[in-house]
Amino acid sequence: MTAVFTSKLDGLSHTVSAACGNESSLLAEALERAAEYPVAAVGSGGSAVAAEFLSSCRTWLLHSATAVTTPMAFALDPVLPKWGVWLFTASGENADIRAAFQTAVNEHARRIDVVTARGRNLVSGAEDARLHLVPVTDEKDGFLATHSLTSTVTSLLLASDQVAGYGVAERSDRVKSRSDDLLSPLARARTIDTIASTWGSERDTLLILHDPALTAAAVMIETSCWEAGLCRIQRTDFRNFAHGRHVWLDKHGDRTVVLSLTCDRSRPFWESIESCIPSTVGRINLGFGAPGRHTLFD
Repeated sequence: MTAVFTSKLDGLSHTVSAACGNESSLLAEALERAAEYPVAAVGSGGSAVAAEFLSSCRTWLLHSATAVTTPMAFALDPVLPKWGVWLFTASGENADIRAAFQTAVNEHARRIDVVTARGRNLVSGAEDARLHLVPVTDEKDGFLATHSLTSTVTSLLLASDQVAGYGVAERSDRVKSRSDDLLSPLARARTIDTIASTWGSERDTLLILHDPALTAAAVMIETSCWEAGLCRIQRTDFRNFAHGRHVWLDKHGDRTVVLSLTCDRSRPFWESIESCIPSTVGRINLGFGAPGRHTLFD
């Protein structure tokens, strides 16, 4: 891990604290307003993680359906006009997110919500768009947009808790206590040691198997690995993994690590699969307990 990226991680707790201190009532109002109609959650790169997290939050709040899509896919095939549109972007400067925003405006989306750290200009002049600014404590966020993503996910979690009826102090305390544990140097060192001891020097392929409730986490790992040029990577769920992936493991097991992200309900599936994986294949399991939005935040 580079010194620059380490410094980014060291400062994440400050961004979480800033998000916890930010007013979340407008974001909560937007979530609650959209409960009864379908929503397109639009994002690419790191913002795709936020779009997946919104989908999970809406599912756990028993809201209407959510379709997660990229800006290009949305611009070419919008699901409008009866749908709401949520756009996620760190800066609002990329051509694809601007095209998606204009598509939502042109097609008269039911409502447009833009969640961003620095993309205020994206919605300028659009009367029907609601802007939700999330705070970051590191303006030089880097191409992985680590702080922007962390603040967005934290803000969505706080807003979802508000919709679910939790009080202000309880919402903030729950998030801060979990983030302090997860972001501590000791927790990070343990994770790095686990990966390093399994990976070795010859492995260049990562397969992620994940519970559907952990899609946002899997997308985050997949995106980061590609954008940082760490390894080849593919993600899938446990059942889909059974459709042919064994051929790759048989031929290239010594080059492959299987990372499983499990909740309590999917742990038995992983245990069954792991018992059939050749010994040459590296494997790591990260268990998250009961499924839920706070589990995914972890």
